[in-house]
Amino acid sequence: MKNKSNIYGNERRENYSKALEELVENYKELEQEKIIMATEKDHTYFDNKAKKVVDGYDLVNFEIEKYGDDKVKEIYSSDTLSNGNPLRYKPFPNCIFNVIKACFKRSLNCYPSTIGTTAARLDLVNYLIKEGFPKDDNEYCSGIGVHNVAFANSTTQAFSLILKVIARKHDVIIIPAPTYGIFVGIAEKMGINCETIDLKEEDDFFVNPNELSEKITAINKRLEKEYKDKLDYIPKCVAFLNINPHNPIGNVLTIDDIDLIKQISDVCLEKGVFIIDDLIYRDLTFDREKLAFPIASIPKYFNNTISLFGISKSFGLASFRAGFVVMPTPIFWGYATEMFDLMDSVPVLQVEAVRGAFNASSKRYKAYYKYFQKLIPKYLYQLDLVSALIYGIDYIKSSKTKEKIIKDISKYSKDDDIKLQLLKGIKNVKIRKKTYPQSGFFIVVDFTDLKGKYYKGNLINSEYDLLKALFNYGKVRYLMGENFIWPYPDEMVARVNFAINKKALIHNFYKINCFVRMLKDEN
Repeated sequence: MKNKSNIYGNERRENYSKALEELVENYKELEQEKIIMATEKDHTYFDNKAKKVVDGYDLVNFEIEKYGDDKVKEIYSSDTLSNGNPLRYKPFPNCIFNVIKACFKRSLNCYPSTIGTTAARLDLVNYLIKEGFPKDDNEYCSGIGVHNVAFANSTTQAFSLILKVIARKHDVIIIPAPTYGIFVGIAEKMGINCETIDLKEEDDFFVNPNELSEKITAINKRLEKEYKDKLDYIPKCVAFLNINPHNPIGNVLTIDDIDLIKQISDVCLEKGVFIIDDLIYRDLTFDREKLAFPIASIPKYFNNTISLFGISKSFGLASFRAGFVVMPTPIFWGYATEMFDLMDSVPVLQVEAVRGAFNASSKRYKAYYKYFQKLIPKYLYQLDLVSALIYGIDYIKSSKTKEKIIKDISKYSKDDDIKLQLLKGIKNVKIRKKTYPQSGFFIVVDFTDLKGKYYKGNLINSEYDLLKALFNYGKVRYLMGENFIWPYPDEMVARVNFAINKKALIHNFYKINCFVRMLKDEN
């Protein structure tokens, strides 16, 4: 039998070398046995909301275990509601073909170029032109070329490298709330302050251009007042993160929203603020005729926009960690320098995988159409399944879909009482109003009506209370509102991945269903 300490790395402190002892003494977080998301070496947090994001991740990923009941098994530990994995489906075949082909190249003994070869980047350029990016010289830009695109090991890495190029310490990036919390942690750890702009229900959870303009002005005035004569530069608002399609809400800015897109872009252009256009979920837009609209495809905004693309979410290749960036030429050279300093060059297998997904060939577009024609209905079914688990089977209008859901629930359990309970839905739980997704694989579940109820004599009055109780009862875990900066603090919400294994999805919601039924109104 293997030594448990060898598996989990529980090295005893008395075995530390002098150098290791001094290191741990100076940086106490190294003994915490968890990933530290957003502290600098001086152990400071920059923003209170960012601290809540980080603390929430600590609870979901590390601390939650101490609230579990050992008698309750975590049956689907790799298929939790909290994960960010896309649907388990065959990866895009053109990507795999390119990778296999690359494995037989005779040049594998050679180090690859820093940000991908010119030929590889030309594939991306031709794809982008076909998708509507400016091809020719015009009054706003010179048209897209190979010095506007670079490969990356994930859009997360790309975001980090871009910030190193465009931002200095104490500069500010405006991030919509709710948001993708890891981006907040990345920026804050670099000493770049994150300020949020709330997405509101009355705006259909899209950015309000007037509020964005006011926010930028207020930030710049405050920074000038705070840092004048303290640094050799005045920090400023340097970027606005536009997540389209949105994570976690799943709404999409399409060609139908072009007026709003232009208003947002004009604000950033006039205020001297870059737009970071995160398009990672673009190819998972459910309406295939109206994909998310890339801001940089409008010539006027090309040189003020940095676009992020990747194969993790839409193409079933999250484990490959691969994507690419579209950016103005000066930023390209800064990005290439940062990539060189980080790891010398981007791995060739990532480059080839991305080329398989993003090129202008008719072969690619034919495979793309066929792939998503089969994939999108699977996401829509999973969305219907989770809707039925929350609202009950009668919520589903299609008789064919109803039959399939009943069949899947019957596969989960042969017990008629359990099946009936699942088919009735969950009282006091709903999908948050105006957040029914148009893309991606997350829903925002609203648990607010459970506030004030009791579990095992303990009052549920916060998202932390609820998550701890649900994990104790059924090993259910998800991202809380604080993890993604939900803009309505009085609500208790969760980001739930509805693309996980069907049995796991049903199991998690069965546990939530049972949990809600046992809650009491009084202690």
